Amino acid sequence: MPTINVLLNLRTKSQELILEQLLAENREKEEKLETYQQLLLADGIDPEELIATMSTSKTNKSTRAIRLAKYHYTNENGQENTWTAQGRTLKFLADNNLDDYRI
Repeated sequence: MPTINVLLNLRTKSQELILEQLLAENREKEEKLETYQQLLLADGIDPEELIATMSTSKTNKSTRAIRLAKYHYTNENGQENTWTAQGRTLKFLADNNLDDYRI
């Protein structure tokens, strides 16, 4: 069975390895950013211009207009409800004449 000192040493070594890996990834990312910046400048593109062209907001999605209720009915539980005629026809209304419930 490993002693506490052995386990602590393993933990320290694993933390050091993780730190080295993170630092290496960070260096690689910085090198890539520098390379891309140099490529942009070589092509005559200011990095600030590129940033300005990027949109940070989502495109505005048009919202549907609110549908007014077309039918008013009382269900079998005695609750009064309305229906816009969107989606499936309600079972209660499908068995009856819709004109009787038109608002």
